[in-house]
Amino acid sequence: SLIYKQNTVGAHYTMAFISNLVIGLFFWAVLFFLATPIASFYQTELLKPVLQILAFNFVFQAFGSVSNYLLQKKMKFKVIFLIEVLANLISSAAGIFAAGGGQRGSGALSEAGLFLTLLQSIGYITFNKEKIIHKSFTKSHFSDLFSFGAGLTLVRSTNFFNTTGINFFIGKLISMSSLGIYERTFKIMTLPGTYLGNILDKGMFPSMARFNDNDIKLYSYYK
Repeated sequence: SLIYKQNTVGAHYTMAFISNLVIGLFFWAVLFFLATPIASFYQTELLKPVLQILAFNFVFQAFGSVSNYLLQKKMKFKVIFLIEVLANLISSAAGIFAAGGGQRGSGALSEAGLFLTLLQSIGYITFNKEKIIHKSFTKSHFSDLFSFGAGLTLVRSTNFFNTTGINFFIGKLISMSSLGIYERTFKIMTLPGTYLGNILDKGMFPSMARFNDNDIKLYSYYK
């Protein structure tokens, strides 16, 4: 919504930040406290601490999401590229170091993933020059964002479960190591389409949103 709407003001940024933080805290609580029954369902105690660590991703992402979208809106993809590359390199190195020769692989991997999200959020906040927190915001600012964002969220959630939902069932039928091999193989197979889709989505969406009030120009650009 922040990228799509061209007449956004500071109050929209504040409302988006608060909404993301509330949603992030909600999903953190759900995943953190359901970690025990989920681990019991899959009969793998190792899953509990991993899920509880990864649950913090929802909160860490919420802090940097608005800054990330504002950078995209301004087409600052070089900045985003540098942030994400550096964050990946640092978190990967930290994960390898924390693994300690393979003695705590799953814990180190989940901690590295959490560290990656934290570094990216710090980078987005650092390089975004727009002020996020404003005192004056109303219910209408939330409605402005929700009217567009709700449908997009529903579509993306559906796509997520369509592509990865099968893992929830396969994980019950086969061992965790076999599931890991299956998941990695599937991800490698879909990498070209995923990267191409991300490039088109993140590159075209903010540029097309600049003239979303001109249907003829928008159609020509899309074509």
